[in-house]
Amino acid sequence: MPEQFPDQNPQGPSSPSSNKEELAGARLLHSKYSDLQKSPVVERSVEQRRHNKESIPNEPSPRIEAWLQDLERTHTGLGASPERQEAQPQVLERIKESYHRTYITGTDDGSVGRKLHHEAQIAQNQGHGLAEDIMQRVNHEVIEQTRQTIRQDQEQSLDRWIDYLTSDDASYPMWFKYYLFRNITKLAQFDKEAGEFPKRSKSTTAPFPDINREALAYMEDSLAKHYGLKQLDPHHPEAEIDPAMKELLDKDSNFASLYKRTIDYAAPKTAENLAVTDGEWVKFDQTDDPEQAKELAHSLHGYGTGWCTAGEGMAASQLSAGDFYVYYSKSEDGKYTVPRVAIRMKGRSIGEVRGIEADQNMEGPLVPIAEAKMNEVDPQGAEPYKKKSADMQKLTAIYTRHTTSVELTNQDLRFLYELDGTIQGFGYQRDPRIEQILADRNKKADLSLVLGIDEAKISITAAEALSGDILYHHGNLRLYGLTSTEGLTLPTTIGGDLTLPSLTSAEGLTLPNSIGGGLDLRSLTSAEGLTLPTAIGGSLSLNNLTSAEGLTPPTTINGYLWLSSLTNAEGLTLPTTIGDYLVLSSLTSAEGLTLPNSIGGGLFLDGLISAEGLTLPTTIGGDLGLGSLTSVDKQALRDKYPQLASKII
Repeated sequence: MPEQFPDQNPQGPSSPSSNKEELAGARLLHSKYSDLQKSPVVERSVEQRRHNKESIPNEPSPRIEAWLQDLERTHTGLGASPERQEAQPQVLERIKESYHRTYITGTDDGSVGRKLHHEAQIAQNQGHGLAEDIMQRVNHEVIEQTRQTIRQDQEQSLDRWIDYLTSDDASYPMWFKYYLFRNITKLAQFDKEAGEFPKRSKSTTAPFPDINREALAYMEDSLAKHYGLKQLDPHHPEAEIDPAMKELLDKDSNFASLYKRTIDYAAPKTAENLAVTDGEWVKFDQTDDPEQAKELAHSLHGYGTGWCTAGEGMAASQLSAGDFYVYYSKSEDGKYTVPRVAIRMKGRSIGEVRGIEADQNMEGPLVPIAEAKMNEVDPQGAEPYKKKSADMQKLTAIYTRHTTSVELTNQDLRFLYELDGTIQGFGYQRDPRIEQILADRNKKADLSLVLGIDEAKISITAAEALSGDILYHHGNLRLYGLTSTEGLTLPTTIGGDLTLPSLTSAEGLTLPNSIGGGLDLRSLTSAEGLTLPTAIGGSLSLNNLTSAEGLTPPTTINGYLWLSSLTNAEGLTLPTTIGDYLVLSSLTSAEGLTLPNSIGGGLFLDGLISAEGLTLPTTIGGDLGLGSLTSVDKQALRDKYPQLASKII
């Protein structure tokens, strides 16, 4: 993570653990970044700890180690009190917003103009006319749309790193997370022609590098072994560092070179017959035995799974938390050795399910095999994955028809264009097959056929969407810089997200009747004049709303509902069901609060100072944050709601 972080100070005294690996990691960072120990953030951390009567030696490594522990607490909640062991979503959102301000580049007029000129030159080379003529057709709308696209692509690529490094999946030591983030924020997406990661500058318009989780696991292992943070095992030569990687480390090569090498190292070494689905499940029992972790990690190496579990350190961390199941299909020699599906357990619950397709999505033919295993190991935990299983099987069938030139039905098209709900998969990102299919189709013609409306009433771009008289907009509509509703006419229906993050007043705002994705109105402070759609397929962000007066939320919210600035529940009516988490972290009293019957994610009520009048939902999928309640109040709630007892933090 970066050297600066927003609005997050350590909560009370906490003595540094000073275990050998943490101190060695701090030493490693000091050897690479000698200025770090005197940086303002480290100075503030050390001063705060000393103010809290801690003894921090005035030496580089202990100073950096203390700061790393604070950084871990503010970004992941680990090492904090039990009440804070789950990073709250609003904290993560503030972190992202701060990093966007710090690291997003290339949105100035000059950079946008150079990008447009470069694209015009490419179009000329492809026979689409002279670059000069193409540039003459560039108007203000094109410039602003390009600027928004640059910002959006960079924010999304940076958010993927933030989400990953603050998640349970990335159980790396904090020194390595900082090392990663400090370096990837200085690089752009891999340039295949040049064969390198270009350095970022203020004019860079490209996104940040992609995440290769398996490569990162190898990098952490290699760095830790090379610098003595982990002991090499002389009895296991396979545990030695990759020779090419060792050569780079001996030369003290930069991060970009190391990342490129580990990506190459993680690539499949042999072409396996992935048409074969015959296989067997192997269970790796929960353990702290490093030999078992090595066995699991080495069984994955060389197959290009993309799983971080292929690194020994990550395998050890994951096995310490729960059992691990791998489905191995039959290789050409007849042995079951080709990893295809992974199910990671967290205690007795399913923690993660991954395949080997792009972004760890799952191959269609293996979805039923994974579903059967999930039902076996954790029937209740398998429920959230059933829609993913059904969606992936349906997408596989459509993809097969597409590749064999079989005409798609109206129902296929409704599914593909996500008119009745978002397509969910097992990977970290959207299944790439969706865009592969859509790229070959006439989107407006398809949507006109399915929706029964004229093509002229359908928009694909932001400029078309705002032209007026549009009944349906396909995809997301993100209007980052819009601060006024003057002259704004939105489509009647938006298939994806509607983002209006800079709008501070709802006066004159007429929202679509239906939004298939999320609605972001984070800067509104009042609900006056706000009429929300009856249904939102994604999430609803009303972060700065201070009063619920006049607010009628949709009857259905499939994502999260963010109302983190409400201080009382007066006039608040909530949906009966929320698909993801509900944030009401500023409420100090439960008076007048009627919560949904079911919340798919966590419920955050950390501002409540009393449990009086609090009636909890029947079902909460994530943690229940009640950080300001006394231990007595929390225990009373555990006794009253035994089904939710383990979720209260």
